[in-house]
Amino acid sequence: MNNKELTVLIRDVADKLDKSDETTASKVVQPLRDAGIIPKCHEGENDKMTNTPEGRLIILEWYSGQILSIIDQKSWFAVNSWINCLDKFAPSV
Repeated sequence: MNNKELTVLIRDVADKLDKSDETTASKVVQPLRDAGIIPKCHEGENDKMTNTPEGRLIILEWYSGQILSIIDQKSWFAVNSWINCLDKFAPSV
């Protein structure tokens, strides 16, 4: 998956999460898991998060992995914080 495809997927998931609740959140984020994203991916790899296409992909994977961790841990209050950071980490394409 390239940067643009992952950005579109993240924004789609965020839009659906914004309209979902605790009972549907796991299903809403499933497309990220299907794309190979895992919870907490790239944590501690800040040196790889650069303003290059490869670094940008790592940032997108890290950001999308964060929501999987949030959902897995049932940290419902953190979902809004994740959505509020959408434009910083996954700006519209």
